[in-house]
Amino acid sequence: MEKYEEWKKMNRDYIKEINRLVQNINPPNNLQIISYFTHSLNISHTGGFDSFCIGSFHIRNVGTHVLNNPFICIRIESENDFDFSGKYVYQDSIQKKKMSQAWERINDSKEKHEYWLRPNEIQSLDAGSTISFPNFQLKWKSDLSYTFRVNGFVYGDELKEGSNSLNDIHLRGTNERGR
Repeated sequence: MEKYEEWKKMNRDYIKEINRLVQNINPPNNLQIISYFTHSLNISHTGGFDSFCIGSFHIRNVGTHVLNNPFICIRIESENDFDFSGKYVYQDSIQKKKMSQAWERINDSKEKHEYWLRPNEIQSLDAGSTISFPNFQLKWKSDLSYTFRVNGFVYGDELKEGSNSLNDIHLRGTNERGR
């Protein structure tokens, strides 16, 4: 019985020491942002019909530090004609306050290959939180061969140089005539 009591005291001492050490641990205060695309495709192999990609761009703060004033850039590299749409408004738009969960386009609306957007209702991305630019649509005609590359980048007060997404969207196709 004496050995058992000795063992119990030793365990209690170990647990006290572990608890003391755990209480003194301060997790590092770091910013760690990951971003990625999810998407689905509807590809037409017949001329005259539209093909499209519906996607969302997600930003997740997996660090312990807040990202203030987050904004994104979605860049579309292509020589093909396309339409890009999503739930965004322009800086001088009357709809700005009416659309919930909309994003605001902060670059020139004439720029067709880069879309700089910031969330209307969110000024910071807390640790463990996620925000998304959901359900954007990239649409093009399938009459000719096409190539698209969609890149995403995240910026903010603490991320001035930006952080690129974990994945891109690559689309390439040839019409039935091979052009």
